Amino acid sequence: MKTLKDLNADESGIITGISEINDDVLRLMSMGLVVGAEIKCEGLSLGGDPKFFSLYGSQITARNNTLHFFKIS
Repeated sequence: MKTLKDLNADESGIITGISEINDDVLRLMSMGLVVGAEIKCEGLSLGGDPKFFSLYGSQITARNNTLHFFKIS
C-alpha cells in the first residue's frame, strides 16, 4: 500500500487511512492530514527528507519517519 512517504514532487494523493497514532501523527492530523484529505507533494529537501506538501491552501513539511503512517490512494 502506498503512503505519503512514497509521493514524489508534483504527485498527489488522498489519505485513505492512518496506521498508527502517536504524538507526531496527532500533530499532523491537527494540521489537516486526516482521512479524505487531498494532499500534493510540492517538493523535497536535497536529501529527500523532509518533504513539502500543500493541503487546504497551506503548506507544511513532514519527515519520512512520520509520513509512512499515512496511507494514500
